[in-house]
Amino acid sequence: MVTLPEIGPAGGARGLLADIEAALAGHLPGFRQGLAVADDPRPSLPRDLLLAPDMIARIAARFEARYGPTDPRAILSIWTSWHFGTVLPPVLAAGILFDLGPVLDFEAARFIMAPDLRTEAVTIGEGTVRLDRGNAFARFEPLVDAYLRPAIRFFASRGGLSERVLWSNAGTAFEALLCRMEALAGDRDGYRAARRFLDGPSLPDGAPNPLYRPVRYVEGRRIRRVCCVRFLVPDGQICAACPLDPTHPARRPHDTP
Repeated sequence: MVTLPEIGPAGGARGLLADIEAALAGHLPGFRQGLAVADDPRPSLPRDLLLAPDMIARIAARFEARYGPTDPRAILSIWTSWHFGTVLPPVLAAGILFDLGPVLDFEAARFIMAPDLRTEAVTIGEGTVRLDRGNAFARFEPLVDAYLRPAIRFFASRGGLSERVLWSNAGTAFEALLCRMEALAGDRDGYRAARRFLDGPSLPDGAPNPLYRPVRYVEGRRIRRVCCVRFLVPDGQICAACPLDPTHPARRPHDTP
């Protein structure tokens, strides 16, 4: 394992983001970029304007300019995968390295958008949350309850994509990020807790864990549990972890020499 500096929280959200950046400098650049403090000067959107009809139309136009008419479900699925792949890295890094979480509130957050309309960063509260080191589920409860659950409910309402697919997108991003962090932090309690969390089929209250084992590995190949519907994009491509049966029509072009 790579030896990481023991950097303590320098004070509030701003200090936590600085600590993440310092700890991962030279190892995982960019992991800190998905979160921003509330006074970040970049233009941002409130939740109500995120994926509003005009924004969805602009995102769809970008897809259609490249691929032709594209099923809205595929567009939403790809966009949300980008979103989770932006927000989750600094959250997981904070939890694994420092046993701290940012103050996440999807309903109150503001969203900084890149020119291509992907999420560039999400604003967080001023403080930090001390995570429960003794319980893998409690450790990730703030992330699930304050951000992922309301975000997924909101995204599903915007584009007709099932919450099951959206949870799978979040879980797949979560697992992929753990793979990237293993060489750096695989010996840390926080990393092992994250793996236990993904391996637990139920939450402490008995409800199903919506992030349970989002991917599996078969003969070294990474396979999603739930299809992301990437095959609905007119180019006929499938995602690298596609779970579709090889006989599915969407996969036939890729099985032809």
